[in-house]
Amino acid sequence: MVCRLSNGRKEDALFYYCTLIQSLEEILSGKGAKVSFPKHQELLEKGRSCVSFSEMEQIFMDVIDNAYNGLGESVTQNDKKDINKALEYIELHYAESLSLNVLAEEVHMNPYYFSSFFKKSTGKNFKDYVNQIRLKHAVTLLLDTDKKVYEIAMNVGFGDARAFNDAFQRAYGETPAGYRKRLRK
Repeated sequence: MVCRLSNGRKEDALFYYCTLIQSLEEILSGKGAKVSFPKHQELLEKGRSCVSFSEMEQIFMDVIDNAYNGLGESVTQNDKKDINKALEYIELHYAESLSLNVLAEEVHMNPYYFSSFFKKSTGKNFKDYVNQIRLKHAVTLLLDTDKKVYEIAMNVGFGDARAFNDAFQRAYGETPAGYRKRLRK
Protein backbone atom coordinates (compact mmCIF):
# COMPACT_ATOMS: atom_id res chain seq x y z
CA MET A 1 0.00 0.00 0.00
CA VAL A 2 2.82 2.38 0.87
CA CYS A 3 4.46 1.49 -2.44
CA ARG A 4 1.25 2.39 -4.28
CA LEU A 5 0.76 5.62 -2.32
CA SER A 6 4.29 6.70 -3.09
CA ASN A 7 3.98 5.92 -6.84
CA GLY A 8 7.20 3.93 -6.65
CA ARG A 9 9.22 6.82 -5.20
CA LYS A 10 11.52 5.65 -2.43
CA GLU A 11 11.65 9.00 -0.58
CA ASP A 12 7.84 9.24 -0.52
CA ALA A 13 7.56 5.68 0.83
CA LEU A 14 10.12 6.53 3.47
CA PHE A 15 8.11 9.62 4.41
CA TYR A 16 4.91 7.56 4.82
CA TYR A 17 6.64 4.93 6.93
CA CYS A 18 8.33 7.51 9.17
CA THR A 19 5.05 9.41 9.58
CA LEU A 20 3.34 6.17 10.59
CA ILE A 21 6.04 5.41 13.16
CA GLN A 22 5.95 8.96 14.51
CA SER A 23 2.14 8.83 14.87
CA LEU A 24 2.35 5.47 16.62
CA GLU A 25 5.00 6.82 18.98
CA GLU A 26 2.87 9.88 19.83
CA ILE A 27 -0.27 7.82 20.44
CA LEU A 28 1.48 5.33 22.69
CA SER A 29 3.39 7.93 24.69
CA GLY A 30 0.15 9.92 25.08
CA LYS A 31 -1.40 6.82 26.64
CA GLY A 32 1.51 6.52 29.08
CA ALA A 33 3.08 3.46 27.42
CA LYS A 34 6.82 3.26 27.81
CA VAL A 35 7.78 1.95 24.37
CA SER A 36 11.08 2.85 22.74
CA PHE A 37 11.42 3.64 19.07
CA PRO A 38 14.58 4.16 17.02
CA LYS A 39 15.55 7.74 16.29
CA HIS A 40 13.99 9.14 13.11
CA GLN A 41 17.38 9.85 11.57
CA GLU A 42 18.34 6.20 12.07
CA LEU A 43 15.10 5.08 10.38
CA LEU A 44 15.71 7.41 7.45
CA GLU A 45 19.25 6.09 6.96
CA LYS A 46 18.09 2.47 7.09
CA GLY A 47 15.26 3.19 4.68
CA ARG A 48 17.52 4.98 2.20
CA SER A 49 19.93 2.03 2.19
CA CYS A 50 17.16 -0.37 1.10
CA VAL A 51 17.19 -1.67 -2.45
CA SER A 52 13.52 -2.71 -2.55
CA PHE A 53 10.20 -1.75 -1.08
CA SER A 54 9.90 -5.18 0.56
CA GLU A 55 13.23 -4.61 2.34
CA MET A 56 12.00 -1.21 3.52
CA GLU A 57 8.71 -2.75 4.59
CA GLN A 58 10.56 -5.35 6.67
CA ILE A 59 12.58 -2.66 8.49
CA PHE A 60 9.44 -0.77 9.47
CA MET A 61 7.49 -3.94 10.35
CA ASP A 62 10.35 -4.85 12.71
CA VAL A 63 10.00 -1.44 14.39
CA ILE A 64 6.23 -1.95 14.78
CA ASP A 65 6.74 -5.50 16.10
CA ASN A 66 9.24 -4.22 18.67
CA ALA A 67 6.78 -1.52 19.73
CA TYR A 68 4.04 -4.14 20.08
CA ASN A 69 6.27 -6.37 22.21
CA GLY A 70 7.36 -3.39 24.31
CA LEU A 71 3.73 -2.45 24.84
CA GLY A 72 3.04 -5.93 26.23
CA GLU A 73 5.98 -5.59 28.63
CA SER A 74 4.77 -2.13 29.66
CA VAL A 75 1.31 -3.51 30.48
CA THR A 76 2.88 -6.34 32.50
CA GLN A 77 5.00 -3.84 34.46
CA ASN A 78 1.91 -1.73 35.20
CA ASP A 79 0.06 -4.84 36.41
CA LYS A 80 2.96 -5.61 38.75
CA LYS A 81 2.88 -2.06 40.07
CA ASP A 82 -0.87 -2.27 40.64
CA ILE A 83 -0.77 -5.59 42.49
CA ASN A 84 2.22 -4.47 44.57
CA LYS A 85 0.36 -1.28 45.48
CA ALA A 86 -2.70 -3.33 46.50
CA LEU A 87 -0.62 -5.78 48.58
CA GLU A 88 1.22 -2.95 50.29
CA TYR A 89 -2.08 -1.23 51.05
CA ILE A 90 -3.44 -4.42 52.61
CA GLU A 91 -0.31 -4.86 54.72
CA LEU A 92 -0.57 -1.29 56.02
CA HIS A 93 -4.36 -1.22 56.53
CA TYR A 94 -5.19 -4.84 57.46
CA ALA A 95 -6.75 -3.76 60.78
CA GLU A 96 -9.23 -1.48 59.03
CA SER A 97 -12.45 -2.42 57.31
CA LEU A 98 -11.03 -3.51 53.97
CA SER A 99 -13.35 -4.26 51.10
CA LEU A 100 -12.89 -5.09 47.48
CA ASN A 101 -14.33 -1.68 46.60
CA VAL A 102 -11.80 0.14 48.80
CA LEU A 103 -8.84 -1.66 47.21
CA ALA A 104 -10.21 -1.36 43.68
CA GLU A 105 -10.53 2.38 44.18
CA GLU A 106 -7.01 2.55 45.57
CA VAL A 107 -5.56 1.06 42.36
CA HIS A 108 -8.10 2.81 40.10
CA MET A 109 -9.89 -0.31 38.84
CA ASN A 110 -13.43 -1.50 38.56
CA PRO A 111 -14.19 -3.76 41.58
CA TYR A 112 -15.26 -6.69 39.37
CA TYR A 113 -12.11 -6.45 37.28
CA PHE A 114 -9.98 -5.97 40.39
CA SER A 115 -11.37 -9.16 41.91
CA SER A 116 -10.29 -11.31 38.96
CA PHE A 117 -7.03 -9.34 38.58
CA PHE A 118 -6.21 -9.97 42.25
CA LYS A 119 -6.96 -13.69 41.98
CA LYS A 120 -4.92 -14.02 38.78
CA SER A 121 -1.97 -12.12 40.28
CA THR A 122 -1.84 -13.74 43.73
CA GLY A 123 -3.56 -17.08 43.27
CA LYS A 124 -5.91 -16.23 46.16
CA ASN A 125 -9.20 -14.47 46.35
CA PHE A 126 -9.22 -11.08 48.02
CA LYS A 127 -10.98 -12.06 51.25
CA ASP A 128 -8.76 -15.10 51.83
CA TYR A 129 -5.63 -13.02 51.28
CA VAL A 130 -6.75 -10.28 53.69
CA ASN A 131 -7.59 -12.92 56.31
CA GLN A 132 -4.17 -14.51 55.82
CA ILE A 133 -2.46 -11.17 56.54
CA ARG A 134 -4.71 -10.55 59.54
CA LEU A 135 -3.98 -14.01 60.94
CA LYS A 136 -0.25 -13.50 60.51
CA HIS A 137 -0.46 -10.38 62.67
CA ALA A 138 -2.80 -12.13 65.10
CA VAL A 139 -0.25 -14.90 65.69
CA THR A 140 2.32 -12.29 66.67
CA LEU A 141 -0.11 -10.71 69.12
CA LEU A 142 -1.10 -14.09 70.55
CA LEU A 143 2.52 -14.94 71.29
CA ASP A 144 3.88 -11.52 72.27
CA THR A 145 1.02 -10.07 74.33
CA ASP A 146 -1.45 -11.11 76.98
CA LYS A 147 -4.39 -9.53 75.16
CA LYS A 148 -7.62 -11.47 75.17
CA VAL A 149 -8.58 -13.30 71.98
CA TYR A 150 -11.50 -10.98 71.26
CA GLU A 151 -9.17 -7.94 71.63
CA ILE A 152 -6.73 -9.45 69.16
CA ALA A 153 -9.60 -10.15 66.77
CA MET A 154 -10.56 -6.46 66.85
CA ASN A 155 -6.94 -5.28 66.64
CA VAL A 156 -6.28 -7.20 63.44
CA GLY A 157 -9.50 -6.24 61.68
CA PHE A 158 -11.95 -9.07 62.26
CA GLY A 159 -15.48 -7.90 62.89
CA ASP A 160 -15.99 -10.24 65.81
CA ALA A 161 -14.26 -12.97 67.80
CA ARG A 162 -16.29 -15.75 66.20
CA ALA A 163 -15.18 -14.84 62.67
CA PHE A 164 -11.61 -14.66 63.97
CA ASN A 165 -11.90 -18.06 65.70
CA ASP A 166 -13.35 -19.68 62.57
CA ALA A 167 -10.68 -18.23 60.26
CA PHE A 168 -7.90 -19.13 62.70
CA GLN A 169 -9.15 -22.69 63.10
CA ARG A 170 -9.36 -23.18 59.32
CA ALA A 171 -5.80 -21.89 58.88
CA TYR A 172 -4.07 -23.46 61.90
CA GLY A 173 -6.29 -26.38 62.84
CA GLU A 174 -6.92 -25.14 66.38
CA THR A 175 -8.44 -22.22 68.23
CA PRO A 176 -6.37 -19.09 68.91
CA ALA A 177 -6.46 -19.79 72.66
CA GLY A 178 -5.35 -23.40 72.13
CA TYR A 179 -2.58 -22.26 69.80
CA ARG A 180 -1.32 -19.72 72.33
CA LYS A 181 -1.43 -22.23 75.17
CA ARG A 182 0.39 -24.92 73.19
CA LEU A 183 3.18 -22.61 72.00
CA ARG A 184 3.72 -21.02 75.37
CA LYS A 185 4.34 -24.43 76.91
